[in-house]
Amino acid sequence: MTRLSQAFDVKMSAKSHGSDSKFKSSYSKVSSVSESVAAAEATTRLSQLLDDCTGDGRYAVEWTKLKDKGDALQLWKGQSHERGFSLHGVQDIPASITEVCAFFTPRLTSSFKANMKLLHGPEFVDGAIESSSSMTMAPQSELFSTSMWCAFKSKALLGKDKGFTMHTAAQIFHPPVVHMRTLVYVMTPRTSRSLPHRFSCAEWTFGVVIEEVSPQSLRMSCRCSSSEASLCSMATGVVWRTLSNLPEAISTFKSSTTKSLVSQAQWVEDHYRSECHQCHADFTTFRRRHHCRTCGEIVCSSCSTRQVAALARGPLKVRMCSGCVASLNGSNQPRESQMTRASSGDQGRESSASLLDGSLMRIADSISSAARANDIHQGTG
Repeated sequence: MTRLSQAFDVKMSAKSHGSDSKFKSSYSKVSSVSESVAAAEATTRLSQLLDDCTGDGRYAVEWTKLKDKGDALQLWKGQSHERGFSLHGVQDIPASITEVCAFFTPRLTSSFKANMKLLHGPEFVDGAIESSSSMTMAPQSELFSTSMWCAFKSKALLGKDKGFTMHTAAQIFHPPVVHMRTLVYVMTPRTSRSLPHRFSCAEWTFGVVIEEVSPQSLRMSCRCSSSEASLCSMATGVVWRTLSNLPEAISTFKSSTTKSLVSQAQWVEDHYRSECHQCHADFTTFRRRHHCRTCGEIVCSSCSTRQVAALARGPLKVRMCSGCVASLNGSNQPRESQMTRASSGDQGRESSASLLDGSLMRIADSISSAARANDIHQGTG
């Protein structure tokens, strides 16, 4: 009996193991199929937006210009007999497509909220990223997607702020699919109960198409449409702020990655430099010495500017030489002078890597507060 029971137990264990393997295999197949379906749907939405902004879809609607700032920044509204609205705007951006892609595809809620604050200031109320994923679609092409929600301030005096639950998708398309390297980012409504009750639920479709004219010059098209005509005023503000504020937001986004400053003890001493380290002009009573806070070198005022740096204690405007600014814009890494590097140690350096998102949020909040104060001042003046 013992041998029979042992044999029975072994047989049942083998069957159980086999059923578990089959379950895992079937679950893996279902998961793979659902991911493929989601990727196909995202690709369809991206392709549709790409055609609407750069293909024949542009001519399917008659457009009326709402406002502009020269030829580089323009905003139109589509003429339609149907209820709802459609907005289209364009802007030239001095940035790389990699920098803009990093800006539009945050994985953390803190990064997402900081970036939205940089774009929309106090008009952005709150938001969160619930999940994110990426999938390789083709060589040099990755599909990035998230499930998120965001809320904007209501235009009505006593109205609830408007909340949107969205699916987002982003992908960089390469020739010959497109004429030039192009980033497409789209937000579409999704059914979800994750939106906090303090917000009134609303729906629209929003997206941007960014074409790489040259390595540091981009042409951005922005679209927003909805069947809810009451959202047109809010959407106009969102599109216009996205277009007009993105260049400055990208610049702040890049400068916030400054990781360390040089302590005063590590600055190049005044008697080592009788001329500017950048332009080699002699220092005089009227051409004063200034120390770059990121490399410690001595430069004149013409060869240095004040830049926002994200430090552990919060945002701070610091003087940087033109060489460090160029290095920051090119690789997001400040350079060090040879004299400073020789004496640099762990002392005197202030790192912000672990608090970067929080510092960027504080930068965004300070910019928003300044903008709000300026609006109040103009309103009372």
